[in-house]
Amino acid sequence: MNKFMMITSLGLLVTAGSSYAARGDRPNPVAELDSNDDGAVNFEEFMEGRSGLMARLDSDDNGVLSLDEFLNGRPGPRAGLRSGDQADNQDGDARREERRERMARRAEERFMQMDLDGDELVTEAEFKEATFQQMDRDNNGLLEADELRPPRGPANRGPGRRRGGA
Repeated sequence: MNKFMMITSLGLLVTAGSSYAARGDRPNPVAELDSNDDGAVNFEEFMEGRSGLMARLDSDDNGVLSLDEFLNGRPGPRAGLRSGDQADNQDGDARREERRERMARRAEERFMQMDLDGDELVTEAEFKEATFQQMDRDNNGLLEADELRPPRGPANRGPGRRRGGA
């Protein structure tokens, strides 16, 4: 599961879900963004919506993301050691560091894809456009509820992660 996709979906759900939490309904991520009530979110509707995720990543509140903000605002593998002897921990540290480096490279590539004008800054419009394109998995120009909800299941938890913290 692409972490950017999961973070983006989660950001949209947090923004859209607050009104539903008060009512106790199951959140419908489409309803908050669907201004024409056709049951889907088109590109224009998506672009008009607020981007809480962009605001959270924009640490200097200047309305654009630098590569540094993008990289440092992304969650990565958790630091800290699990049980085992020191040799196992050193091997685990090396694997974690390799994973961090791969994730940083992918994040940098993703940032460059979002930077449509090549100015090394990502505006909110660029961020939203890239997010929309990534979320529109069936490339029909519309986001339906299943595309706005973060995918669930074992395939999206990553290697070595199990339910119940085991």
